[in-house]
Amino acid sequence: MENLELELRGVEKSKTACARKHFAAISSDTIKYKIIETYDDLLKVIGE
Repeated sequence: MENLELELRGVEKSKTACARKHFAAISSDTIKYKIIETYDDLLKVIGE
């Protein structure tokens, strides 16, 4: 089970990396897409 958890973490990291590249590609001067990992991150983005 532990190996499966480690593998999934690696897969999730890969997905996040792809998402960051995708969001960078579709963002513009007026619309910014970001990955939010925590509730505190969300509050910071909302306050911008």
